[in-house]
Amino acid sequence: MVLLCNNTLFRVYIGILSAQSEIFWDMFSLTLHQPPEIEKYDDCPLVWLTDDPEELTHFLKALVFPDYIPDPDDGQPMSCTAALAILRLATRYIVKFLRKRMLSRFHRIIPTKFEDIETKFTAKKFSEVFSEGIKCLNYRLVNVFRECQVPVLLQILMYHFSTRSKLVQLFSSDCIPPQDLSMLVIAR
Repeated sequence: MVLLCNNTLFRVYIGILSAQSEIFWDMFSLTLHQPPEIEKYDDCPLVWLTDDPEELTHFLKALVFPDYIPDPDDGQPMSCTAALAILRLATRYIVKFLRKRMLSRFHRIIPTKFEDIETKFTAKKFSEVFSEGIKCLNYRLVNVFRECQVPVLLQILMYHFSTRSKLVQLFSSDCIPPQDLSMLVIAR
């Protein structure tokens, strides 16, 4: 099968994807029972996706190659961009083991209790888990955690941004939705 994502093609093996994802299972089941005139690429059924091609690349690599996600216990940080992409698409396509792996990575640096904020929210912790280090701590995390329905981490991040960010930083960010910006300013 071929996935088409914003003019980028991905040739994938149906068995691997459908074994890990209910969504892909259903998607591929439907394409197998389509009439012969179904759209094809290189004699393979073509499925159009709306995902970002870079995010889909990270997701597919994580799905197919177990070592694509380095073990933070081995001192190997990974890209926060890749981790967020994998989390988003693992949630969207219901790939439970990948979602769980990514959430455990974020739980290493983001506490689930307010009293742990001072000890867990450190630049050193971020550098151990993500190659971008503390630069990973930005509002993209809030947006992805909201989209992926991770309320515990979302609450801690909103608290962090309302108490630790300077107002200038909040207002100059282009990825903070207006309703969140209002909440952050009121929370201060």
